[in-house]
Amino acid sequence: MNDHMFHVPVSLIIITYNKLTRLALTLEALKRADYIEKTEIIIVDDGSDDGTKEYLDRWKEQNEYLNIKVIHIANSGRSVARNVGIMESMGSIVIFMDDDMLVSREFITGHCQAHAERDDLVVHGMIYSFPVL
Repeated sequence: MNDHMFHVPVSLIIITYNKLTRLALTLEALKRADYIEKTEIIIVDDGSDDGTKEYLDRWKEQNEYLNIKVIHIANSGRSVARNVGIMESMGSIVIFMDDDMLVSREFITGHCQAHAERDDLVVHGMIYSFPVL
């Protein structure tokens, strides 16, 4: 999909808690997604104590060409953390993403295409599980 096919602001919200190794892989894969430079990335760290806070602060600095908001909160649970992310978001389309996902290049544009075709839906992609050692 070409960027000119849609002009909707997108907010991508990632909630994380003590999954530093997986989160690092998730963020590296995300950087390669189409439309990522025009997407607001909101990462809510739900009180991690495994080095996630320091990693995210460094990652934001190293990727300042991206529109990244990192929010650190006391551990409050997934629902509270998602609500914090939503309250900080500016996008007309909000995509929730887990902190252990490896996304395809078309992840964001696929969501946008689905919403361009219909405006009264929730999009859920295919989930492939891989065993973790």
